[in-house]
Amino acid sequence: MRREKTRIDPWARDIVIEDYKQQITDWGLSPFDDELIKNVQKTTTPLYLMKRGILFAHRDFDIILDCIEKKKLFVMITGLMPSGKMHLGHKLIVDQMKWYQENGADLVIAISDIEAWMARGMPPSVTTKIAIEEYITNYLALGIDYKKHKVEIYSQWMRPELLKLSMAFSGRKTFGEMNSIYGFIKPTANYIPSEDLKKKPTQVFDWSISAGKTFFPFIQVADILHPQLKRYGGPRPVVVPVGIDQDPHLRLTRDIAEKWRVYNFVITEENGYVAIYTTDREKADESLDSLEKALVDMGIEKYTMTEKGEKEANITRMPNATAILIRNKAVSDMSWIQDYLRDYLDRDYENYYFSNNRIGIFVRADKNIEKLLSLARDTLKNLGYNKMDVIPKYRALYLYDNTDIKIKKIEESLITIESDLGLPVFYKPASTYNKLIRGLTGGKMSSSDLNSAIFLTDSPDVVEYKIKNAQTGGRETITQQKEKGGEPTKCMIYELLLFNHPSDEFVKNTYASCVSGSLTCSECKQKTIEYFKEWIMALHDRREKLILSGELEALVDSQDIIKKGDPLWW
Repeated sequence: MRREKTRIDPWARDIVIEDYKQQITDWGLSPFDDELIKNVQKTTTPLYLMKRGILFAHRDFDIILDCIEKKKLFVMITGLMPSGKMHLGHKLIVDQMKWYQENGADLVIAISDIEAWMARGMPPSVTTKIAIEEYITNYLALGIDYKKHKVEIYSQWMRPELLKLSMAFSGRKTFGEMNSIYGFIKPTANYIPSEDLKKKPTQVFDWSISAGKTFFPFIQVADILHPQLKRYGGPRPVVVPVGIDQDPHLRLTRDIAEKWRVYNFVITEENGYVAIYTTDREKADESLDSLEKALVDMGIEKYTMTEKGEKEANITRMPNATAILIRNKAVSDMSWIQDYLRDYLDRDYENYYFSNNRIGIFVRADKNIEKLLSLARDTLKNLGYNKMDVIPKYRALYLYDNTDIKIKKIEESLITIESDLGLPVFYKPASTYNKLIRGLTGGKMSSSDLNSAIFLTDSPDVVEYKIKNAQTGGRETITQQKEKGGEPTKCMIYELLLFNHPSDEFVKNTYASCVSGSLTCSECKQKTIEYFKEWIMALHDRREKLILSGELEALVDSQDIIKKGDPLWW
């Protein structure tokens, strides 16, 4: 039976992921594995979330690592949903924000107040207050540095470019495509039976979703891409750290960024064939005749017989691509073919390209096609590539090089062309994915469940009460605990430490002591209480100093945030 993918809903409050490896497979992610962490170590100090496996997957993180290594400009963008209190689950993103800051990123923070209005009916007067008191204050208290590093915080309502882009982007997608990503319209459990028994019953769908919520993803796309507008710094790599529940937004954004490009970059793999192309298009048939005769003369049979007695082509002619494909298993040595044809074809040999794949660069524009192809050709030549074929009729440039082709470098150069021409162009955002921290009661940590989370405004006494009553992975009795050991993977106390405690050694020792049975749940809870009570008191002190010093007010006043008295304030 075919297994269905886990439903991923960015607005769900009850999502629990059991198998993160399956998420990597389901959504085409790359694992954030030991090899990648070693590459990070070559450039900078890995974040604790990387070393502990909490960051489990990514898309294009290697581009961001390259920026860090070469000290190139890049942006880390994140958003905050101003609908509830900030808790330790949200701190994961802040720790990543700090790490990216320390490694050269500009920070862009979106107050997702349009989303709060569309999805939850919350007015700007309420969401602005929550954003400042619960999030921005805690961001600074947790160590976000806006003095040494560039930090932009903005309300979605306050950026006209955001709304213009979202409307433009929405014109590139159908409702059917959006529904396939987000599952807006869901079937209900009820069916209307048909009076005619031959007909299937009619399935009933829930159409009660707000129209605004179905449009909001395009605002999310604009949030991620608009820092690349010239006004905000121009095209440059962007990274978005998220939980896996937010991946639908990233998939939509990457798709739109790619389709917004003037140049469409495609690698055509020949799937088990070696391709030989001719560039002499005026005499393509004659050239392919000569090539095919040469291949037969050198001993490559046009057909072989399969075990089932069927003909299998070894040489396939593709007139539309002005190419001949040779099955790899019919070729013992590619260099042997090239040496033979070099002598056989003599001067005409330079009109042929040999490749296991080719790169196609296609122009999507309706005007200046030849100019755009010419600019791409000149750029590729400057990068050291010479084997290419420009075909204005097909709006295409084909690059044939068996040398080391730097795909990302080529894409970066093409983006520069588009930007220099004044065209709106965006890098596809990179993204990293963190596991979702479970709540103290065993489900998802959520602002709507007061007992599931430690909120950053909780008093030390409340923190102690919540930890004492948290679900553990201990055995039923102390005797069983000592004999069999505990189960830290089922313990919310261990999870709290894994996701938050700064010492790798402390976390490892806690795990080992729990499994061995030498650490009881009461002892573990007491150590955890002592750490978090001290931590929360220090955080409250920093919050108070920020407020009393006027530093928080000064930062808020300098950003694109709705102020009291503004027409949007209601």
